[in-house]
Amino acid sequence: MLKNFDVSMMVWGEKQFRLKNSDEELFLHEMSRSRLLNEIACLLFPDKCVGCDLLCSAPICPRCFFNLVANVNSLGCAPEQDFVIAGKRHVNRALSGVRVRAGGTYRGSLKSLVLGLKNSGMRFALPLCELMVIAAGNDPSFICPDIVTFVPTTKRKMKMRGFNPSEVLSALLCERLDLPLVAALEVRRSVKDQDGLSAQERWENANGAFGLRPGFEKLIPGLRVLIVDDVITTGATIWNCAVPFFEHGAKEVCALIAAASAI
Repeated sequence: MLKNFDVSMMVWGEKQFRLKNSDEELFLHEMSRSRLLNEIACLLFPDKCVGCDLLCSAPICPRCFFNLVANVNSLGCAPEQDFVIAGKRHVNRALSGVRVRAGGTYRGSLKSLVLGLKNSGMRFALPLCELMVIAAGNDPSFICPDIVTFVPTTKRKMKMRGFNPSEVLSALLCERLDLPLVAALEVRRSVKDQDGLSAQERWENANGAFGLRPGFEKLIPGLRVLIVDDVITTGATIWNCAVPFFEHGAKEVCALIAAASAI
């Protein structure tokens, strides 16, 4: 299922992303630079595994990583299921039409990896990306969509972190599977942090918050779209990111997530 899978998660492919504009070229240049610095730092100053505290040159040791892989394999996302997390089909009418797969449940080592990505940067994205590829399986909707995009972040979060975790994951995924990456979505209005909000508040907060960037409306009809994000909780963000694609004639919209949480 995975080609040239590297247990150490330290080897990067040489394929170039198929980019659509200079903004993504600049992003990938900066990501490559950060990636190299991170790899050098890991080799010179070994870190502790997020799962067992073993000293290693990656954020997670092979043993703990394969424990996560076993959890991904238990997801068993069948093509006909609309919304599957941790092996269970969720009946969520608001997500009708959007098929979602996740790398695992947002807890333990996987939660530590996601938080590491949000707080520290690029090197935590590598094992997360591998888990997402495994979750995608052999389903064409997830491994060969027409375009891959990501959930956009607010200017405030971008200024605070300096990067968008979802964009980093989508870039790695596109490199891994040789897929076209486009920054198709934008934040249309001010939104609160979803953290700490109830399920109902999350849906109200995300309602109508996202739209297609200018010029993409005419490119969407008939396309199969894959949206990438780091964490899914109620599905409010993913659904509201999917709506603009459906409104402009997308044939299919799916979402591939690093981790699935719950309120």
